[in-house]
Amino acid sequence: MGDQRLELKGFEEGRDRPDLHAEGEDLVAHHFTQKDVTELADIISSPVTRRAARLAAIRALGRWGDPSALELLSSLTNHQDIDNRRYAREAIGSIRLRHGV
Repeated sequence: MGDQRLELKGFEEGRDRPDLHAEGEDLVAHHFTQKDVTELADIISSPVTRRAARLAAIRALGRWGDPSALELLSSLTNHQDIDNRRYAREAIGSIRLRHGV
C-alpha cells in the first residue's frame, strides 16, 4: 500500500476500485473483489487508520456482504469505541440477512 495513510475516499465516478489513500468516508455500493475485502480488512486492523476510515471500511464490508468478513467484524463487537461496535454489529446483521448465516 506504500503510503501509510490508510484512509478511504468515496469511489470516483468511472472507477471500479476504492481509493484507499485519500480522505473521506462516503462509499457507494459497487462490486467488491476479494482483494478489496482484504484491503478493507487491512485498513480496519491497522493501528494507524483514522477513525472515520475504519468506520467506512466496516460499513463497506457490511454492504458487500461477504461472509468471510464475519470473523473480523465479530472481533470488533468488543472494540473500545462504541461506533466501531455498532458499525460491526450492523455489518454482521447485513451479512447474515443477505446470506442466511
